[in-house]
This record gives sequence, C-alpha cells and structure tokens, in this order.
Amino acid sequence: MSKIRMMCYSLIVIIVAGAGIGLWQQNSIIAWYRTWKLQSANPEMLSGYVRHFEALGLMGTESLVHCFQSNNETACQNARAVLLKIFSIWGQNDKRRSAVLAQLAEKAPSYSAMGERECLTMLQELMQYDLPAGEIQRTLSTVLAHANTNSRDRLNLYQATIAVLQREETIEESLQKQAKSLVIVGIKSDQESIRLAAIRLAVLPGLQLQEHLVPLLASTNPDSSVEVRQLALLALGEHEKLLSTDDLCNYLNDSDKEVRTATERILMVRGLSQKQIKLAKMMNDQNPISRAELPELVLGTPEVDSLQWMERLTRDPSPAVRAATARALGSSSDRRLSSLLTKLSEQDKDQTVQQIARFYTKP
Repeated sequence: MSKIRMMCYSLIVIIVAGAGIGLWQQNSIIAWYRTWKLQSANPEMLSGYVRHFEALGLMGTESLVHCFQSNNETACQNARAVLLKIFSIWGQNDKRRSAVLAQLAEKAPSYSAMGERECLTMLQELMQYDLPAGEIQRTLSTVLAHANTNSRDRLNLYQATIAVLQREETIEESLQKQAKSLVIVGIKSDQESIRLAAIRLAVLPGLQLQEHLVPLLASTNPDSSVEVRQLALLALGEHEKLLSTDDLCNYLNDSDKEVRTATERILMVRGLSQKQIKLAKMMNDQNPISRAELPELVLGTPEVDSLQWMERLTRDPSPAVRAATARALGSSSDRRLSSLLTKLSEQDKDQTVQQIARFYTKP
C-alpha cells in the first residue's frame, strides 16, 4: 500500500512539475509573441501591451529589454514606453524595479545603436521615479562602458549622464572616470552641442571637472562658438587659479556682446572696479592707437597698481605704445617707475623708443 502511495505522490509531483514547465513555456512563448508584435504596434495599442507584459512580471520585462538589441526603431521605442509604464504600475517599494535595472545592465553589451539610445533615454526618464541613486548610476556606468554610439547619437550619452548625476553629490568611482573621459573628449568635438554638454557635465556638483575646460578659453585659439565661450567663462569665472584675470580680460574685447558682458560681470565679482575694467579692456584692444592712450590713464587712476600696469606696457608689441609709455614715465614723479624708464632706454628693441626714453632719463 505504501508503495502505491509513493507512486501516486511521484505521479502528482511529475504532473505538477510538468504543468509548471508547461506554464513557463507557455508564458515564454506569449512573451516572445508579444515582443514580436511590439515592433509594429502603434502608440494607441501600447496600453494593452503594458497589461500583458506587466502580468508576466520579470519575464515580461526581460523580453522588453531584449528589444534593445533590435535595429527596429519602433520596437526599441515601444519597449522603452512599456517598461516605463510598468515601473509606474509597480510603485516605489516594489523590488522588481531594481531587478529591471539589473536586466538593463546585463544586456547592455548587446544593445544596438537604437537600443542604446532608447535605454539612455529611459534612464533619464527614470529620474522622475524615486529609485536608489546608486542603482541607476551602476546601470548607466555599464551602458556607458559598452556604448558604441555614433556621432549622431553621442549627445544622448551626455544628456543621460547629466540627468542622472545633476542632483547627486556622491558618484560611483567608475562613473566619475567615465564622466571625466566624456568631458575631455567632448570639448574637442566638432559639434557645438557636444562641447556645450561637456561643459554642463563638468560643472556638476559631484564632479567639479572645470580644470578640463581651460583649453576652451586659455589658448591662442579660443572656441569659435559664442555659446561655448560664454558658458565656459561662466564655468571658470570663480576659478581664478584655472583662468587668470589676465586671460579673462582677453574676452573684454570679444566679438560678441554677450561674451563681453559676461566677462565684465565676472571681473566685478573678482573685485575689479569699472575703471579697472575699462583700462583692462583698452590693454587688450587689438588697436595700438587705443593702447597708446593707456599710460596717461593708468598714471591718473590711483586705484590701480601703476607699477604693474606700466611694466606690462613696456612690453607691448607696438613701438608706438612703448613710446607713449616712455613719455608718461618721464613725466611721472613716482620713483618706483624710474627703473622701467631706464630699461626702455637701454634695452628696447626699437631705436626711437630708446631715444625717447633717454631724453627723459637725462640728469
């Protein structure tokens, strides 16, 4: 009798297991079929797909994540839309949300360019949900590590990274390194939008990568884009060690009015007066006639360090400016400036400038 019971129990177990396997296979087939249909579904049909995939739980979300491997743009877009709806249905405390982030990270190496774009867009949109920052950061880090985005979609890398990190002060180490790489590469891009995004990324509170923006401004060939120059100035304005006041003053004569205005405001924040800014603007004027007016103005402005300003004027590339400097030095009673006049009389490479300086150095 016991043997018969054991046989019955075994038979029941086999039947139940078979039913379970059959149900799993049935769900797997259903998920595959729904995923296949999703590539041609229009937006009005998506609510029905949300119900079907949500009912399948993590099997359903895994099938949706598989869509990001497809080169079919509609399939990728629809998968993103359905996944986001499922996130909303599951709610804040549902641990399956974290499992979906793990699924997104796991499949990242096999995403198509379109799938990668939609996954990055989804990570940006997930910021509206109250998800653990560390989990989203790790998912983003994995996607970035395998990113194979072409130039048309590269902006999405920056936008997603900015969206995920803009409110975070603590950032995963691997993601910090990836962000740094994005900034360094981005400022060299021939696309203005990428360079702008690289600046916005660099100034995020948790990164503070402003030092990598210096080449946009402190070089002999500053960025050609007005918007890039303006944004870079704002990013570096508070960092005098990275962008010196002398380098900053070069932009007082920028071709764009907004850049000039931004420069003046930054200089005022750094403590320069309106008179000092006016003199600095003349000092950096490309027209030597304007610079030749400076020596007299400098000596007539008590609030500036005349020794520092006049010393710089003795090194002006224009002989006319250096000659005007010699005349102003010769009429000054400030004994600190006498060495500058002597230097012009003995070392200036222009004979006329030397003669003018010698005239004023005669006893």
